Amino acid sequence: MSESPKSLRELLELLQQEKQLLSFNREHALEPDLSAAAQAGQNIGETSPALMFNNLQGYPGKRIVLNTVSSWPNYALSMGLPKESSQQQIYQEVLRRWSDSPWELQEKTEQPPFMDNIIEGDDINLFELIPLFRGNERDGAPYITKGAFISRDISEPNNDDKENVSIYRVQAKGKNLLSAQFVPGHDCARHLSIAEERGENLKVAIAIGVPPALSVAACSPLPYEESEFKLAAALQDSPFEVYKSEHTGLNLPWSAEYIIEGEIIAGEREHEGPFGEFTGFYCGNRKMPLFKVTRVMHRDQPVFENLHLARPMSESDYIMAFNNGVAMHQELKTNFPGIKAVNALNCYGLVTIISIDQNMGGIAKSAALRAMTTAPGLISAKTVIMVDDDVDPFDMYQVMWAMSCNMNPQFDVSLINGLPSVGLDPASVPTGITAKMVIDACRPTAPDLRGNSKPKEDIVHPTGTGEWEQKLTAMIKAL
Repeated sequence: MSESPKSLRELLELLQQEKQLLSFNREHALEPDLSAAAQAGQNIGETSPALMFNNLQGYPGKRIVLNTVSSWPNYALSMGLPKESSQQQIYQEVLRRWSDSPWELQEKTEQPPFMDNIIEGDDINLFELIPLFRGNERDGAPYITKGAFISRDISEPNNDDKENVSIYRVQAKGKNLLSAQFVPGHDCARHLSIAEERGENLKVAIAIGVPPALSVAACSPLPYEESEFKLAAALQDSPFEVYKSEHTGLNLPWSAEYIIEGEIIAGEREHEGPFGEFTGFYCGNRKMPLFKVTRVMHRDQPVFENLHLARPMSESDYIMAFNNGVAMHQELKTNFPGIKAVNALNCYGLVTIISIDQNMGGIAKSAALRAMTTAPGLISAKTVIMVDDDVDPFDMYQVMWAMSCNMNPQFDVSLINGLPSVGLDPASVPTGITAKMVIDACRPTAPDLRGNSKPKEDIVHPTGTGEWEQKLTAMIKAL
């Protein structure tokens, strides 16, 4: 294990060294070249590289990187792990680091590199400063899709634990105007509500091109009084460096490529969308808050990092891969200590797979129902599949084996109607309401002894299989 990258540029250097980054120096048009390249990269599969475009038509001196962590090797490297790490190995390391949270922030006073270029007032034109483009053909406008959106509870302006960092889709509406899709119940929406009750605008910032640990933390389901910056510190195993903005009073990632500062206008809403979402479908127009930009800062030769969203697996799925699962694990383990791992990477956990060591019959189904009431599972976890602790929930061959051989639909499938779901779930009827399903693919455990799939009847691996795995892996790596 090596040190986790502390900036986007450190990550890109590491990806280059590990042959997980492709660079393009020939001039490329923003549309349709970039979205087509990103989709093609994702089509290649689970080991695809990041894509760096160094010569952008109409944007001299600016660069774009896509698919930064859109593969398991790149995700592992972003955490300082070997690129050969399995999903289970990455999960267990994320779980360990999450359990060590929170770490403290490291506030730096020297001028950060993003202040090399400062643009304010009438000189702001987002379409000239940032190489914005549409990720999918029917998107209503160009979007910022991997910006860390930072806000704070104005009723406690000095409380860093009530500062929130999230990733929202952000639509470019004008040269100094943006619109963000705030999800009701999320911390930033709560911050805005508090400000609007006082008749005040909410000061906010968007950081683009941030350390990879912050991108992961910003997508994590944390309680209101827990800091994503501090979780990012835990995930990267070192204090997280921030710079306090004199403009907004917000903490800003010290190594960011771009910083966009401004305020959300109290009481103002405007149509936002359509937009191609993580479900693989477009969502329509909704009235969303407006963000007036008052200052833009960026590094010399800045790198604009953006997400391409499409049918899974896209980069958003990789960034979110372990967040909901680890958060569910943390909630479940108190009552169900037999929980081994939670795979919630399928469309943000709409299908969740949990491995458990049952100590008595019915425990697996009980744990599944509890998973549906955890903070992340409440609006996701539409289908929960339970498997035994000797089944890797990240290995679909093993999961399908368990469902094929251990599950009897007459006894092991349960449906519950009228439960909440994420509003972007295209199958919910009405929007935000769904039935949920538990599939118990564990072997029957006493006092439930029906069927004949007993542990003692399993085929076990021959003696020495583990040693041979290590030997073969080393030989293959040396080829």
